[in-house]
Amino acid sequence: LLSKILNQNQNIKSITNKNFNLFTNCYKKNITLSNFDNVKFYDRKEVKKMKSNKSQTLLYLYDLFFEGEKVVLEYFCSECGITKQTFHRYISELRAFYANHYIPAEIIYSREGNYYYLIN
Repeated sequence: LLSKILNQNQNIKSITNKNFNLFTNCYKKNITLSNFDNVKFYDRKEVKKMKSNKSQTLLYLYDLFFEGEKVVLEYFCSECGITKQTFHRYISELRAFYANHYIPAEIIYSREGNYYYLIN
């Protein structure tokens, strides 16, 4: 399975955490390579090039926070083609989502580092 991941991602110097975790979980459960014949492993850079709508951008932001990433406003806005005002709306929507579903998480802004991050 690891060779399948690496062969599909030949231009990537390192394998992503998600792909590595998938590999280790499959190894522990004795899942064979034949289970993954039709699976395509995507590089994040490749996925970012795809055009995204509001839902996809919001889910991407949610995923970044869920993975523990620090999100820089200017970088995220330029990467996704949204305005700063739209970014702030998305942050508000995620905060409301966490509150409405009783998820013990909070999105914090760090003035020192000029980024947003999630604490649990």
